[in-house]
Amino acid sequence: MRTLISIFIFFFSTVSLFAQTEESNKYFNQGMELYNQGKYTDAIPCFEKSDSIDKVTLDSTSNRREYSAMWLASCYKYLGDSVKAKSLSIYSFQVPVNRNLTVQSDSLAEIASKLDAESKFEEAFSYAKSASLIEKQNLGDKSLWYANSLCAISFDLFKMQKFEEAIRTLKDALKIKKELLKCHHDLLVIQHWLSLMNYTMGNYIDAVYYEEEALNSKKALTSTKDVEYFTLMGNIVLYQHLLGNTDYALKIDLELLQSYKEIYGEYNVAMLGNIATFYSQLGEKEKALHYIKESINLYEKSSIKKDENYFSRMGVLMSLNIDLGKYEVAENLGTEMLKLIENKYGCNNYTYVNTLTVIAQAKFMQNKINEAINMQKQVVNIRRKIHWGAADDAMSLRGMAIFYWVNKEYNKATQFAIESTEMISDIVLKTFRNLTIAEQKLFWQRQNDWYFDILPVYAHSMGGASLIGTLYNATLLSKGLLLNAEIEMKKVLSDNKDKALLSLYNDILQYKNILENTIDEEEIQKMYSIVERKEKELLAKSKEYCDYTKKLAIKWQDVKNNLGERDVAIEFVTIPIKGNRKIYSAIVLRKSQNSPIMINLFEEQQLNNIKRDSLYLSKSLSDLVWTPLLPYLKNIKNIYFSPVGILHNVAIEYANNKPSSIRQCSFYRLSSTRQLVTRDLHKNVKNAVLFGGLNYDSKGSTAYDSQDKDSGLRSIDIDSLNIRNGCQYLPETKEEVISIKKRLETLHFKDIITLTDTLGTENSFKKLSGKGTGIIHIATHGFYWTEKEAFAYNDEYKNILGGVIKYDTEDKALTRSGLLLTGANAALSMRKIKIGKNDGILTAKEISELDLQGLDLVVLSACQTGLGEITGDGVFGLQRGFKKAGAQTLMMSLWKVDDKATQLLMSRFYSNLITGKNKIESLRDAQKYVREFETEVEVKADNKPAISAHAKEQLQQSSTQQKIIKKVHPYKDPKYWAAFILLDALN
Repeated sequence: MRTLISIFIFFFSTVSLFAQTEESNKYFNQGMELYNQGKYTDAIPCFEKSDSIDKVTLDSTSNRREYSAMWLASCYKYLGDSVKAKSLSIYSFQVPVNRNLTVQSDSLAEIASKLDAESKFEEAFSYAKSASLIEKQNLGDKSLWYANSLCAISFDLFKMQKFEEAIRTLKDALKIKKELLKCHHDLLVIQHWLSLMNYTMGNYIDAVYYEEEALNSKKALTSTKDVEYFTLMGNIVLYQHLLGNTDYALKIDLELLQSYKEIYGEYNVAMLGNIATFYSQLGEKEKALHYIKESINLYEKSSIKKDENYFSRMGVLMSLNIDLGKYEVAENLGTEMLKLIENKYGCNNYTYVNTLTVIAQAKFMQNKINEAINMQKQVVNIRRKIHWGAADDAMSLRGMAIFYWVNKEYNKATQFAIESTEMISDIVLKTFRNLTIAEQKLFWQRQNDWYFDILPVYAHSMGGASLIGTLYNATLLSKGLLLNAEIEMKKVLSDNKDKALLSLYNDILQYKNILENTIDEEEIQKMYSIVERKEKELLAKSKEYCDYTKKLAIKWQDVKNNLGERDVAIEFVTIPIKGNRKIYSAIVLRKSQNSPIMINLFEEQQLNNIKRDSLYLSKSLSDLVWTPLLPYLKNIKNIYFSPVGILHNVAIEYANNKPSSIRQCSFYRLSSTRQLVTRDLHKNVKNAVLFGGLNYDSKGSTAYDSQDKDSGLRSIDIDSLNIRNGCQYLPETKEEVISIKKRLETLHFKDIITLTDTLGTENSFKKLSGKGTGIIHIATHGFYWTEKEAFAYNDEYKNILGGVIKYDTEDKALTRSGLLLTGANAALSMRKIKIGKNDGILTAKEISELDLQGLDLVVLSACQTGLGEITGDGVFGLQRGFKKAGAQTLMMSLWKVDDKATQLLMSRFYSNLITGKNKIESLRDAQKYVREFETEVEVKADNKPAISAHAKEQLQQSSTQQKIIKKVHPYKDPKYWAAFILLDALN
């Protein structure tokens, strides 16, 4: 990075100051007197004489040299000769400054500049600050002189590592200069330095913003694509790479490389090096090797001296050798380069420390651990001095943690693991608040390995209260980060009363809907660009109201403060181990604890080995999950837990034969235990929409009679799609919603809408967007396909997507789960559905794009509605779709459910709610009701063989006259009542 920006010379660079001669002052004062009288023609000779004397007597870098030229230019401007005025002074546009008022401030500024050159930044700051105060008093806070002093102050603050203050000060300077200069190279330089400062802070999106502003300033000055233009573009590309947009960065840099060659007749060595870095990041090592060698060859053939750019390219070559397993080659090359760099630049610079880092890695890979540690120590110490990029600083700390961990120096490894985690989390939060949703996904891909793969291993192997507490904090941030960021952003918008902001948000939703129904590839790209531009505009405006990422920065202490004495919070985490295996652990937190405690539970394969049909019948599940936690669950009433991995798809709260001490506990399944801090306990819900008894054969006003086909199960599976049978009517679902409506009416709900038969259309559901509905109950068929299943039946999948598969990983997963509404059989039977027309198949993707803010409870009374693609960010399925739309609590199922048993459970659930029970209590009682539900059935008599003809005749008469009735519990098996789980049911 530094090699790309080194060509810039800051405009407040070192100057020499000599006082004007008495003769120059005499002519200057005479000219100023005439000017103030409006005698511009008479004043011109005076300023010409003063200017000619100054040009002879003052050094070319003097900050006192251009005053007379400024007044002379102003005279010509008022006389109507703007061309002449501009040729004389760059300051011809502004009211000229009386140099008699700036003698002291110019002198102080000169001293500050000399101190900067000597790297005495604290002293320089003091002089620059004094100069600014004099200028503010004499010239006002809108003058260029004051703005220049602010730039000098910002530079000193930056060197003193007071980065946020430096950025604020430089932004103030930019604001003044924009008002005065309109179009000037000074603007470009300030914007570029703001970009650099934000990069150093890890604020990559702001770094991109200001570098793009600098590029716009450049284009306003000239259309020439000179070295400065390519440097600005190169920086933008590098920042995009840091944001995770490596594919995009590579594409642009390849185009820039060709453009540069067309203009200058040869390739740009820096661009070649960056392209090599990008290819390496994307795993294309051979291409990376080709470009880096090309870059180095150009350096060595040209007359260019071996500068920082050259050494940076050599660093890439060393890294590639490590990637290719050539550790000794990398070490030897690095050692050679290190000596050259030290002789030329010393040790306290970016190039030296990068080379040192690569050598340390090479030594580490050769098992020279102690040597690697000593070199990495130097890296960390130098970085603490120069602080050139937060991301690089964090990486150096990560390196120390790894080296010490391998060397079994666990105390030191713990220290660096904690410090690097805090730094990485700070970068993530600062960056996220300025990124669009698509940019957040790319950026998070580059960061999440630390949270999911590395830090858990350290905590598992080293333990320690501080490290486990850090892992808990990291889990609170990382688990569902992408989802939580989107939810918190939407909350800011929904709470905001700014009509323009809300209008912009609604525009984005509208364009996304258009994109959903677009099949032309060119139009798709166009819509993507519009959505991204509007999202950036929304981010910029929303920052004026609130920083939504503050609600993401929750610590374990915050969770602890929200626990009662008989509460426990449990974050389940996974620890990757050899052989692609995983250990499941629990981080336990209680009010009485000084810090969280980590308990190892089981290997994933142990849970997979339990047969599905006995999962909730045997005590195996309880033995794996709950028995190891018993010592930490004494006298507990409420267990708040957040699952991970396959636990998302296992109802561990219903494990059979749980230890007696926790059987009566209330189990709360949460997206994250951060919910305990952010929850809203008081919601006054008085409206509901109920879907059930849907006619899947309906086509407009026409309905096909299919009510005689009762499947008894609320799901379609992939086989039914394959044979294109469609789905069948569920008679119990109509009775279910009618029963629920009656129960809600007793609570005096203001508005209860029941949508059955042909009314429960996809369009009627989408119309709920923005209506603030409190409860949505959907009794229908549900589906979830794995990626393998979806593409095994590619035609059916494409028919549902509208013909074009144009989504990212998350969005694709959201299209593979959904609900079937009125008229769905047309699409399932492969009838051609007009693009843009609702087809009765409501996917999680479509749900995610609705505004369901205020939705307190959504009940998905269907099969497999809790399933989805399990990722580090949660479950990509219906639950994610509803969460993104704004739902608080979800009731959903983990497997195919029986129609009658579900109807009984749902009716009882709502009956409990209206009596004042909370959601968890209501479901637990409803499950007990279904489990113990009793009915009478007729059974055959147990006829024993007759011993005589008379006895046989009597037995026949008895069996025709009597019916044997038996009382049974048809739904006691967990498969009937344990499928439904509640997520985030805290209110």
